[in-house]
Amino acid sequence: MTTKNKIKEWLYIKITPEYHEYPNRPITHMVVVYDLFDFEDYPIYISDEEKVDDILKEIEHSNDGAIGSKVMEVYSYKMDIGQQLVQNRVWNVG
Repeated sequence: MTTKNKIKEWLYIKITPEYHEYPNRPITHMVVVYDLFDFEDYPIYISDEEKVDDILKEIEHSNDGAIGSKVMEVYSYKMDIGQQLVQNRVWNVG
């Protein structure tokens, strides 16, 4: 399980093309995804032109019964980051 400090680092990292497909678009959400093959978490950043629910479904349905990924948490940049970080599990898709 990824620590809150690591998640905080991901949330505050400068968004660059290295981290996101659309570097010039505002980022609205960060999704923490668990890789069921490597047993590690990693972030996915969602832009304002993407639908959060569609991205979450894409991640969950990309497995097709194989070893894949699982969405663990969803952080919203529209909400106070500090308040989200004190929660045990975060699921702010709105």
